[in-house]
Amino acid sequence: RAQNPFGAAVTAERAAELKGRPYALDWLATQQQADGGWSFAGDFPNPGTDSSRVKATSLVLLAFIGAGHTVEGPEQYRPAVKRGIAFLDKQFLAQADGRREAGAGNNDLASHAMAAIAVSEMYRRTRNRELKPLAAGLLKQLLHLQDPQTGRWPEADAPVDPDHHVWPTVALYSAAGARLRFPPDCLDRGRA
Repeated sequence: RAQNPFGAAVTAERAAELKGRPYALDWLATQQQADGGWSFAGDFPNPGTDSSRVKATSLVLLAFIGAGHTVEGPEQYRPAVKRGIAFLDKQFLAQADGRREAGAGNNDLASHAMAAIAVSEMYRRTRNRELKPLAAGLLKQLLHLQDPQTGRWPEADAPVDPDHHVWPTVALYSAAGARLRFPPDCLDRGRA
């Protein structure tokens, strides 16, 4: 018997079968919920306390993107990635319409910024035209929240507050990398 990276014993045959497989992505794919999103809470050691399923979904999608799995990438995780993007799209539409899905935790700036990063990065890597309206819409909404005078975002208590300054700034960099159009001074103000 061999040990996998998560400490569970596996047979030698199963270990050989799994050799070179991305264990973390396999595990993440199994944690996807029926609606396509992910959660920090679950039946695993040290579940998170953050209730934002939008944040969890965005971060999981970034893991898949970083490993080269996109909406157009290898078939292995493509269905999970597509369902994750659809979950973010549904949450964005609910937010744009003023509706909130109970328990999705999509009401805060950091959730919105993380979704913008994930979708912008997915669009940047694939140039899939179906993703552009979602990426542009998330960016537009994020820019709408930025204070035009100070460049700060609501509830920003300190320049290094990751939830209210760093995530939105990273979202602007991701949007710029995806060649989404926005006034360049927004990025300059966001760095201030």
